[in-house]
Amino acid sequence: MATATAHPARFLHKHRIEALTDGIYAVAMTILVLELKFDHGATFATAADFHSALLHLFPKFFAWIISFSILATFWISHHRAFHFVKTVDVKLLWINLWGLIFASFLPFASSMVGEHTRFFTAQAMYAVTMAGMALVAIVQITYLERHPELCDPPVPHYVANGARFRCFSIVAVAILAIVISAWQPLFGTAAFILMAVMGRIGRGIETRAAEREAQLSSDRPFP
Repeated sequence: MATATAHPARFLHKHRIEALTDGIYAVAMTILVLELKFDHGATFATAADFHSALLHLFPKFFAWIISFSILATFWISHHRAFHFVKTVDVKLLWINLWGLIFASFLPFASSMVGEHTRFFTAQAMYAVTMAGMALVAIVQITYLERHPELCDPPVPHYVANGARFRCFSIVAVAILAIVISAWQPLFGTAAFILMAVMGRIGRGIETRAAEREAQLSSDRPFP
């Protein structure tokens, strides 16, 4: 097994990729809210006009809530994974950068689905972006699991399995959203509400696996 001391040129500090990731996620989360604005030059003669304009913003507001929640979910997942990382290599850097490609694209996809909710292409673009982020996250946690020399301590299997379950769930929901959008685009984005349910199930599975592992460790006799 390779070690950082055996091949020092291969291994790099993790701090810069963490800083870059935090920065891009922060910018993406901030850009999302900029789409919550009235049409240029909009004026309101009465309270009814104002309320009507607010109601017209609902698709954008809904897309903002879903998109912000997705970015928060992936940022937390990244934060948890890199808790175990002590050093990085070039492959891990590129995996991380591919994740950031999708994260930085999400505000655009979110604005399209908020502005053009009735169009299948906008819904499909949004779903594909979500699925792309999830697939990269699966590759990343699996890479860390298979390269313990990058971690201290190694990523526990229950953590990796829990992350994969949540990410595969997002891919499944994205596919469902595309199917629904082909039938009725207005309901495509709503499919992503299921991610909250699947995330809760994933955390429950991970918690039970952690408890079983802790129980097995306590049952082992001391040497």
